[in-house]
Amino acid sequence: MRENIGGMFHPTCPLPEHLSGLKKTLWKEELLQSWKEVLTELEAAVEEISLKGGDIIPRISFADIQAGLSDIQIQSIKEVGVVVVTGGVPQAAQYLISKGLSQGYPADKIQIYEMYNAIGQVAGRINPAIIETQRFLLSLWHASWPNTQISLHTPVSYFDRVRIRQAGDTSFVLDPHIDNGSVERWEDSTYRQCYQEILKGGSSWKNHDAFDVSPRLDAVQDMYDCS
Repeated sequence: MRENIGGMFHPTCPLPEHLSGLKKTLWKEELLQSWKEVLTELEAAVEEISLKGGDIIPRISFADIQAGLSDIQIQSIKEVGVVVVTGGVPQAAQYLISKGLSQGYPADKIQIYEMYNAIGQVAGRINPAIIETQRFLLSLWHASWPNTQISLHTPVSYFDRVRIRQAGDTSFVLDPHIDNGSVERWEDSTYRQCYQEILKGGSSWKNHDAFDVSPRLDAVQDMYDCS
């Protein structure tokens, strides 16, 4: 992970020849209309983000989750794609550190804790408030295919480091990047189904459902051993 931090970019290389042919099969003139519509929508979206700044990200309390969110709150979360939940684990950073999370970097002011299953991490993963929050987030998803084999009621923990970023810090940042595939998003036929409404062209992109889990399950997200 260290090599991806601090402005280090890997050199680009030409894409394989077969991708050019695949692009041609996916292309349709209606995509021009889609692109123009998206650019128009982006103008308003960028202006809104500029005005609101960080406030564009919805904030809810854990008490809101317990009481049940309104349709407006849920729609706001889905539109932005991220939400900040407060009040679930009081003083979360101190809680984790007090439970044995102390190794990481930068050494002088740790922001990434180089541990995966420290006492503090395990305690955080099994905290009732964390689990209930995960269940709420899972409830935002749905499966459009009738035989989709997934539980949207059972949280699963991902064993990863913990990052506690210092507010306003600019000395230790991740470069802009996209996880979960690159060209795989349209090269893999199953992954491509996640974006089928977008690829239809015209105004169909407005019907894109980012919270449909069905086509994601069997998608090949790493075809080139790059993840």
